[in-house]
Amino acid sequence: MPTTALDLQAIQGIQFKVLAHVFPVLRHDALKPLSNAKLTIVLLEKAISKGTIAATDPPPFVGDLDTMLDDSVAAIRLLNNWFQDDSPPVAIDTVVQECRRLAFSQLLLTAKKVHIDDFIEAPVMPHRAARYVVMTWLIQAIHDLPPRGALHIQQEGPRGLVAHILPAPPDATGRILQPETTPPVSESDVQAIAQFYGWSIEKRNAGWMLNLPPNGNV
Repeated sequence: MPTTALDLQAIQGIQFKVLAHVFPVLRHDALKPLSNAKLTIVLLEKAISKGTIAATDPPPFVGDLDTMLDDSVAAIRLLNNWFQDDSPPVAIDTVVQECRRLAFSQLLLTAKKVHIDDFIEAPVMPHRAARYVVMTWLIQAIHDLPPRGALHIQQEGPRGLVAHILPAPPDATGRILQPETTPPVSESDVQAIAQFYGWSIEKRNAGWMLNLPPNGNV
């Protein structure tokens, strides 16, 4: 069945919700190098004012400052990949690792965990599409975990992922968890975006099965 304008609009709406959910982490990635550069400049100014470094001396840390600024520019440029697929294909395990990192805030607030096994000959996927599918599913999957529970993600065959729900370990911290808010995406959103990009995601009693698109559909 051909994709209609309404279908595309619905998918874009799901992608926007996912992007809004992970934006605090993306913003941190872009601003952290700038913050480090600003701190370095302040320290240099203090060193000059105290006479530790003469104003006429070759400024130290110039290379570090250049690297920090380059890192920030690179992080900002990568934001464009959320809107158009202009980056090279990547291995699916790289996408899964990236999505776990982007779920940092959700994992931190809920004391839940995501464990990822090493993949053997992980298939290569279009970066943008795979990231949106995996991230949409992961947001929902983390929410469905029991309190302090964990998700164990493994490769299943040449083009599949399986995720098992693990029970929560004994808690020795005594930390009181706040009630979880409703996730920004629903189970129907997960299925819609998976089907749009040629994936299939099946929910099981103890986890999920994710089937990647056939080779010809990536």
